[in-house]
Amino acid sequence: MRSGSDTEPQPIEIDQVVAGRARLLVHWDVQPVTIADEDGTTRTAYEYAERVIWWTLPRPFAGVAEVRAYLDEVALEILDWAMAAELDIAGPPLNVAPTPEEAAERARAAGIAALNARYAPQFEALQSAYMAALILGDTTTMAANRADYQDLLAKYNAEAVA
Repeated sequence: MRSGSDTEPQPIEIDQVVAGRARLLVHWDVQPVTIADEDGTTRTAYEYAERVIWWTLPRPFAGVAEVRAYLDEVALEILDWAMAAELDIAGPPLNVAPTPEEAAERARAAGIAALNARYAPQFEALQSAYMAALILGDTTTMAANRADYQDLLAKYNAEAVA
C-alpha cells in the first residue's frame, strides 16, 4: 500500500509489542516529493510503500532498545516478509472495462497474489522453525533454515520476475 508523510519514515518502526510479538510498520521505496502549500511555499514530503506485519520475537527482551537491536539484525528478513505479503486485491469499478494497461497490471497483480499464496505457508514454516531453533540456541538448525530460506526466496524471486 502506498502511503505518505511529512517526515521520512524509518525502514522498520515498532508500533507495539504484545505477548512476544511486535507489530511493525515496514517501509520501502521511499521517494521524496515536493508539495506546494496553499500559501505558495513548498516543502518536502515522502511517499512510500508500507506494510503492517506482526513479527514473533525469539525471546523476552528487557526493553525497546533490545527489541530495536534485534530488529536491526534481522531487518532484511523483515523487509522480505513485508514485501512478499504486499498484495493488490482491488478490482475494477463495476461495468467499467479496464484499459489494456490496467488489465495487464491486474493480471500481474493476480499472478503475484497467487505466487504469494503458494509460497506464504513455506515462508511461515521456515520462520517458525528458525524462531524455535533460535530460542533453543540450535545454531546448526538455524544455519540450515537460513540456507533453506535463501533458496526459497531465490525461487520465489525467479518466479516473480518471470
